Amino acid sequence: MCYIFSEIHAILLYLVLIICGLLTISSFIKRKNHLAKEIRKHQKQIKRTHHLYRKKFGYLKNLEKTIETRINKGGITMEKKYISTLIFVGIILSFSQFAFAQGGGYMLQFDGVDECVEVVSGQPNFDVLNLTSVGQIECWFNPDDRNDQWAGPINKGNGVGGEAKDFVYGMNFKNSEGEDGEDGWMYAGVGDASSKMSAITTSQKGFEIGKWHHIIYQWWTSFGNIKKHKFIIDGRADPDSSRTIDAAIREDFPLFIARITDDGNDTSNYFKGRLENIRIWNTIQSEYHVRETMCLNTCNGPVAEFQFNEGRGATTYDSQNSLYGHLINLESADWLRSTAPIGDEGGPYYGTTPNISISESLDLYLAFRDGVGANAVLFAVENNEEPVGSILPDGFDFLFPRYWNLQFGSTDGDNTYDALIRLFYAHLSGVINESLTGPNRLSVFRRDNALDATWEEVPNLTINTTDDYIQFHINSTGTDFGEFALGRAEGPNSITLSTFTAIYANGSSMLQWITQSESENLGWNIYRSETDFENAFQINAHLIEGAGTTTEPTEYKYVDQYNIISGKTYNYWLESRDYSGNTETFGPISLTIPQQNEDNPDAPVILKNLCNYPNPFSSSTEIEFGLNKPADVEIFFYNTKRQKVDSISRKHYSDKIFRTIWNAENLGTGIYLYVIKVNNNIYRGKTILIK
Repeated sequence: MCYIFSEIHAILLYLVLIICGLLTISSFIKRKNHLAKEIRKHQKQIKRTHHLYRKKFGYLKNLEKTIETRINKGGITMEKKYISTLIFVGIILSFSQFAFAQGGGYMLQFDGVDECVEVVSGQPNFDVLNLTSVGQIECWFNPDDRNDQWAGPINKGNGVGGEAKDFVYGMNFKNSEGEDGEDGWMYAGVGDASSKMSAITTSQKGFEIGKWHHIIYQWWTSFGNIKKHKFIIDGRADPDSSRTIDAAIREDFPLFIARITDDGNDTSNYFKGRLENIRIWNTIQSEYHVRETMCLNTCNGPVAEFQFNEGRGATTYDSQNSLYGHLINLESADWLRSTAPIGDEGGPYYGTTPNISISESLDLYLAFRDGVGANAVLFAVENNEEPVGSILPDGFDFLFPRYWNLQFGSTDGDNTYDALIRLFYAHLSGVINESLTGPNRLSVFRRDNALDATWEEVPNLTINTTDDYIQFHINSTGTDFGEFALGRAEGPNSITLSTFTAIYANGSSMLQWITQSESENLGWNIYRSETDFENAFQINAHLIEGAGTTTEPTEYKYVDQYNIISGKTYNYWLESRDYSGNTETFGPISLTIPQQNEDNPDAPVILKNLCNYPNPFSSSTEIEFGLNKPADVEIFFYNTKRQKVDSISRKHYSDKIFRTIWNAENLGTGIYLYVIKVNNNIYRGKTILIK
């Protein structure tokens, strides 16, 4: 997302972040557990807050989650109101430009035969497309072979051909040799009321088939009332395309995407390839401004912007003035995950060594040792969200919200290169042990693009824990450019907790939990509260010894020695701690103390055989387990971000064998956790959805 804050907004947000950080640190001083470590981490965050105002609001939400998670794990309670203030101010400052980021968005694929998008006239606000003396049309396009015919990607005209007034403005691609002998070139023009084509210009730069290119066509009136037009290609002006024109542009004809009416005939030519981020402007941008915005999901300025992020259906919508376009002959299979270099931050880099410094706010450093051609262009973008369309190999989770897309628009004929790259992991959720070895090791993964379902681990990594980055090499014979993401091992140090229950017996609260496996588990702490975890206190005086590393079930029991009151409800949490001091929290479970100190009746519990089949599954799976008596059963399903995605509820279930089908047809490929509540008892499981 592109937030174009005013200087005042940026300064205000910067000050608020610093104040919140100072208040947070002052509250830490009152705590003793891991104080020095936590202050060091959050001081690093404060130093980097001048970058945060450029991030989307979702990043601020994740910052809250990350801070709270790390603090809870370290045994420190942070005043949540400070972070809430931060989020509230972020909302206010960005409200006028608020939109959801679409870094993992969609593109449309056109067959070159009869597929296009038509934005019909007569819609409210359609007149914003009726550009006259100044205008700019823009898109990302990735062309396929097109048999030497002019075709899309953007044209405004009546769409039926034959007459002089059938063209308003547009630009079209032709896969043949351009004037400099390169494959694939572009022409564009604006139409006149009395002549079929008042003025055209052609690009002097060839476009490589099968690669993404960014193209802008502009027209304007300069000094002396001289009208001109030109191309800006991949962020650089094409000087030879700048020419004088004399045109009066007609209005009220539809806008076509991926189609042009053939000049003088009642037939149409259609673009073959992929299109993304169609933008229409009633002004023109400088080259500098183009480079600042061309790789961003969205930005202020255009009168229309079609991002194709619906991902389904027969209509696509403009994000600026509520226009809509009808998809003609396109099918569901033509909606594809976008592979274009578009994200929350980023842009083009040029020349023999298109290096990227850390000052670019991409959380990325790139230095070429063996360069490419002098006219090469490299696109580099960062997205502040989890990658979509695939999952990491077994045993790893994404360190969201961050991944990178790096791809060449052109190497200028030199396809041998070598570069040093550093990916920065500061402030990412899930960073526990900054190491490339051990149970919670960090790693880097690569895939070609968003259509690639397989991530591969990058070899030969090194880590710098002082500046928080992982380093490796990119070259034409080994690890090549593509999409990169950071991952953390789920860990042999993770705990597989199968049951966690609480009952009232003999005047005390009795806690019981069973693990199916443990690794490097030093021990347990138990917390109790009448409200939430922020107000909980530890009830065990000493660490309850864990089982270390084992794949066998282990049963634990603990009696709460603190006073309990009849009629009150108490919430309990388990905290596991490994040999490195890392922690994981489970719960809560609840126990209501009966009146008159009566023991609980025999509580319903899951007896055996908790499983789901098939696992992995493609659309639905059956969950099954045994019950010792009738019970209320609730099942909650979560993705790896701990976001609830579904739930199932069965009241007063009386069969001894519980069976239910979970339908996940509307969810994407990934690992899902399910939490089963049988009355107040908690059970957990994990399943994998593969589509």
